[in-house]
Amino acid sequence: VPLDDGELLWLQPQGDGESRAQQALKAAEFLDRALGLAGVSVWRIDLATRRIHFNAVGFRVMGMVQDPLGIPLDTMRETIHPEDREAVVRAADEALASDRVVDVVARYRNHDDNWRTLLTRRVAVRDADGRASGLAGVSLDLSAQMAERQRAETLKERARLVAEALGAGFWQREVDTGMLYWDEGLCRLYGRDPGAGPIPYAEWLHVCVHEQDRAWVAERLQQAELRWEPMVELLFRATDGPDGRPRWVQSWTRRVVRDGRRVAFGMHLDVTGRRLEQLESQRERQRAEIALDAAGIGVWERGRDGRLVYWNDAMYRLRGLDRSDPRSLDELARACTHPD
Repeated sequence: VPLDDGELLWLQPQGDGESRAQQALKAAEFLDRALGLAGVSVWRIDLATRRIHFNAVGFRVMGMVQDPLGIPLDTMRETIHPEDREAVVRAADEALASDRVVDVVARYRNHDDNWRTLLTRRVAVRDADGRASGLAGVSLDLSAQMAERQRAETLKERARLVAEALGAGFWQREVDTGMLYWDEGLCRLYGRDPGAGPIPYAEWLHVCVHEQDRAWVAERLQQAELRWEPMVELLFRATDGPDGRPRWVQSWTRRVVRDGRRVAFGMHLDVTGRRLEQLESQRERQRAEIALDAAGIGVWERGRDGRLVYWNDAMYRLRGLDRSDPRSLDELARACTHPD
């Protein structure tokens, strides 16, 4: 049967084929299911009646009962967060005044008084004379993504506060492209103006690492990168501070492959105070050992179970023994003690 548009419509007996209406109905059902799976709501605003009409997904997203007559536009806009309402109205006006697609992200109140974040996209619908008769649009629920982003921002802020409290700095480097990032904490640690950007890796070795540690730090990091070691921890001296005192830095480097790209990132922590305390403690211990050794005083330690767990060198010398003796300390003590 020839149609007005010049196409041919083939009529077939029932059961051997489908009519255009049936095909269109199936296509509409398929599209509706696809939109439902994607969580996309479709809507249109009739300017004459000032009512908004949703597909099934739209009613479900908004927590409203389906109404074939639509919902009054003013009622719908009452559910928009007060801080976002003006932006939504402005987006509608912009779309009606042009042929552009206008997007806006806004919060809408649910039936449980919580807020749902939607990305809405609208375009003007025009009649044969070009006059705007309404708006057609789609909405995508971004609530889960926004909640995840908020959690990530919260964790990021907590990490920043912890890093500032510890005096830590973070960096990241794209190994293949050489792209480098330093945060403000790392810039402060090495006296770098954040506005000047990060110090290139080779320059960092010569500018920020103490000359007595520079060679072994460079060798260790080079070997780690060649072998692509997943984790490297280093303790080295940085260049002296403004007061001329030595500074110590603890660093952790992590290496991963992301989407085929080799990425290295890590953290530097100023541990000067802790390291100086450790060195001073070691020196005090060495002084005590020298004094005990010079006086020929033996030092021993026995556990709560009664077993000997430590002898210093003088304990061996006082008994004419050598530290390399394979016998246990308890055996040595019995062997060197008079039976009486």
